[in-house]
Amino acid sequence: MVLIKRRYDFIKGNVKEFRQACLNYIAKIQIHGPTLGMTEEEIAAEIARINKLLALMDARDQLEVQLKAAVKEVHVEKDDFVAYIRNRRETVRENPACTDAMWIDLGFNTTYASEDSADMVPELKARLEGEYPVLKCQKNSTDGWRVYSRIDGIGQFQLLGVSTTGKYMDVRPKADPGKSESREYYLFYMLKDEVIGQKSNIVELVL
Repeated sequence: MVLIKRRYDFIKGNVKEFRQACLNYIAKIQIHGPTLGMTEEEIAAEIARINKLLALMDARDQLEVQLKAAVKEVHVEKDDFVAYIRNRRETVRENPACTDAMWIDLGFNTTYASEDSADMVPELKARLEGEYPVLKCQKNSTDGWRVYSRIDGIGQFQLLGVSTTGKYMDVRPKADPGKSESREYYLFYMLKDEVIGQKSNIVELVL
């Protein structure tokens, strides 16, 4: 049998636990500070520093909530406008006063562009949503992308999964819930189940 010693101290990986540790420290340092030889000014300075950090964390959380609400509203408004402009396009085309030059000037003409799939490079964006890493990337006329990942920089990247929606959530549990864990990701576009183009940027998240 091998005994594994786990470390538990003030520095918590989980945001909620870290915040609670800060609040506990503020309460207890006022009790134990004088015994440790700290002056009232030193105790007050430490408390002020922690309170500043907590205030910044609160402000960040509020901004994230506002940003998510704004992003959702933009998507709703954009979808409504796209539906409207498609109908408007047909109405304009049927108008006897609409000329070809006017049609092009309004941006209603359909254009096409060809791109060599060998030159396509996915742009990976990733963030933590709750406890899980969420990866996002535009499909750009492909069938989706394959996700490759490794943990704590150990070994080779392995195929983790496939996204056909432009979003992928990594729901694997951490090997040790009490320790932080690094996860790296990159993508390759796919077309008809075949990998195409070049490797994306590598993104690392720490859980």
